[in-house]
Amino acid sequence: MRKKQLVDQVRESGSLLERLKECQHRVAAMCAERRPPKMTIPVQWNDDDWFINRTIDDAIETLKEKE
Repeated sequence: MRKKQLVDQVRESGSLLERLKECQHRVAAMCAERRPPKMTIPVQWNDDDWFINRTIDDAIETLKEKE
């Protein structure tokens, strides 16, 4: 149940395009700040690692559907 809640929260945060742009921003920030992804225990929907991976998974699923 917790995983579904996290997935739903990421998806509700914006369209896939908006989330992909946010991923670019987050990766750029990590590089500029020379830091690893921001993460918490337990995982939160907006942790860098969770948000980026969930968004990429959604993009892959979307592209597969269009093949």
